Amino acid sequence: MPPADLAPSSAITAGGFLTCALAAETGAVRCWGLDYSGGATPPADLQPSAAIDSGDYHTCALADGTGAVSCWGFNVFGQATPPGDLPPSSAIAAGGIHTCALAAETGAARCWGWNDDGQATPPADLPPSSAITVGSQHTCAIAVGTGAVRCWGNSDDGKTTPPADLAPSSAIAAGGFNTCAVAADTGAVRCSGANDVGQSTPPADLAPSSAIAGGIYNMCAAAADTGAVRCWGSNDGGESTPPADLPPV
Repeated sequence: MPPADLAPSSAITAGGFLTCALAAETGAVRCWGLDYSGGATPPADLQPSAAIDSGDYHTCALADGTGAVSCWGFNVFGQATPPGDLPPSSAIAAGGIHTCALAAETGAARCWGWNDDGQATPPADLPPSSAITVGSQHTCAIAVGTGAVRCWGNSDDGKTTPPADLAPSSAIAAGGFNTCAVAADTGAVRCSGANDVGQSTPPADLAPSSAIAGGIYNMCAAAADTGAVRCWGSNDGGESTPPADLPPV
């Protein structure tokens, strides 16, 4: 449960075992849940942040104004240690045990952490990107200008192979073992990858969407016109059943 005194928030991220929120007024980060290796304890000297994202046991934030990346928590594979020469960033994505960021000036992707399947090695010919997302063992990005989706890393179940007829995309989300994208023109959601619990099969009546987020075994999207949240995939713990009184997001 969120802390009772949690300030109004502008962003939220759910990792494998923790949750963090960004205070709308101050940019302060507050986390709760399992604090393994300090993943739910932001550094005392953390600057006001503009964006946050959590992996299984670590969290990263972008400093408001400077784009500097700070990470904390589980760090056995270096996923919470941004490269010393990392330029100011415009986006951050924390996966299971690797992390990626987009350079604010060039849109170049840079990743660090676990790299056994090449998930932390962006392709040499990757174009400048407008969005990036990280799964357990794979990474995907959307190209600036064209909206083309490119993925790399572990290719099991086809999660790094976008459909050949995938439309230019405006948003993308990597689940643990699948990937979903939102079509820029229509808001339609298409997915690829593992589908053992239906995580790659959006509901047939899913409304055009403006945003999407992935869990390990489920996906959720926000309707473009109403902000209503719809989820699909695993629901063993109620993770794909939004509260009936959930306001538009």
